[in-house]
Amino acid sequence: MKFGYMHAPSSGNTLNKIAPAGITGFDDNYFTFGAEAYYRKFKNIYTVEGTVVGQGRYANNTAYAEPYCGAAHGKWGRIVAENDHSWLYPSIGAGASFLQLTTYEKANGKVVNIQEKTLVSPSFDVGINADFLLSKINYKEGYYFGWILGIRAGYRASFSSDNWKDEQVVKPYDKPRYANNAFYFTVTIGGGSFNRKE
Repeated sequence: MKFGYMHAPSSGNTLNKIAPAGITGFDDNYFTFGAEAYYRKFKNIYTVEGTVVGQGRYANNTAYAEPYCGAAHGKWGRIVAENDHSWLYPSIGAGASFLQLTTYEKANGKVVNIQEKTLVSPSFDVGINADFLLSKINYKEGYYFGWILGIRAGYRASFSSDNWKDEQVVKPYDKPRYANNAFYFTVTIGGGSFNRKE
């Protein structure tokens, strides 16, 4: 599991353009939540990861809007420094990312007129990563099983596009171009095991 912060330049301005009239105030900062799994072989690390980020709910009278971003990538990393309890590695990856605005209204206690505007783009990821073993290595048995803490920092980039996908959106709107670019910092915590190869 991973948690953290993401800054996506110009996303707030883009969301302000596609939001219903009267709903504004979106910014470029998000809280992140996601999951990852990886396999290490010698100094190579192969990762699959997914992340969803949000920044809360915005309202104007009975109309509401909730922005979301997300990404899914496959990554490859190469360890450049390590000791018995930690390792450091840069990584590169590719996959897809999205920006979405969900809007709805509340009437008589019910949610109605749900609409979604979503932009999905191919994306690329470069990062620097560090993992720390939180339990002692069992040298006698030659294996490790326990908790692993990770730190991830990097940049995600995609191509600019205006190919927005709409669900239940009736009223026409201007579709701004946007590139799903973002800086991120996350902390991961999870379990792991490996056999030590001397």
